[in-house]
Amino acid sequence: MSNAANEAAFASRIGRIEKQARRTARSRRTRRSRSLGSYLVTPLMLCFFMAGGTVYAWDAMDRPTDTPLEMASLLTARMLSY
Repeated sequence: MSNAANEAAFASRIGRIEKQARRTARSRRTRRSRSLGSYLVTPLMLCFFMAGGTVYAWDAMDRPTDTPLEMASLLTARMLSY
């Protein structure tokens, strides 16, 4: 193959690669940004799960304090004192 033929083959190959890259760039979707609500779902679920567990434990222990929040406060204070 002559030098001109090599250059032509190389140019056509580069053209095909660039054409495929343009197609891929067009078909690639942009990533959806998360909404404020989706950022709040997990922390709220965790909060309600922990609150429910605290109330369940408080009730299972025959209500050792006046309120579940008071029991949670005592447990938190004990954990932080270690």
